[in-house]
This record gives sequence, structure tokens and C-alpha cells, in this order.
Amino acid sequence: MRPKLLTIGGAVIAALLIYAAWNLAETMDALRDAKDMTELLQHEIDDTQAETDELEEKLLSCDTDEFIKGIARDRLGLVEPGEIIFIDNYR
Repeated sequence: MRPKLLTIGGAVIAALLIYAAWNLAETMDALRDAKDMTELLQHEIDDTQAETDELEEKLLSCDTDEFIKGIARDRLGLVEPGEIIFIDNYR
């Protein structure tokens, strides 16, 4: 009776060890995936922060007289006193 009990106990212990190893492997895979996702998201955050910094810099430059004058020239056809306008009709 005792050897049969030891065999069953050994089988149960072996099954528990296999389950624990399998569970550990799955947990390690999930951890690796989470680290990869964290790295990817950190790159996205860095890119977005760089874009935000660039847009804030552009926004600050939009308040200058030079920028406003450039927009008026390009979009509204502003002409300064003394300038000569040349229109090319042969395009």
C-alpha cells in the first residue's frame, strides 16, 4: 500500500511542478509583452512630446509681426509701400 501511495504522491508533486513551470513561463511571456508595450508607448510619448514642443515653438513665433506680415503677403496679397507687383500671366 505504501509504494502505491508514494507513486500517487510523486505524480501529484510532479503535476504541480509542471503546472508551476507552465504558469511561470506564461507569466514571463506576459511580462515580456508588457515590457515591449511599455517601450513602444514610451517611444510614442517621446515622439508626441517632441511634436508638442515643436508646435509650442511655432505658436510662439506666430505672435511676431514678421510672421503676421508673411501670412498677410501669402494669403491676402499684402503689398508694402514702394514695392512693385509683377504678375506672370503665362503659366
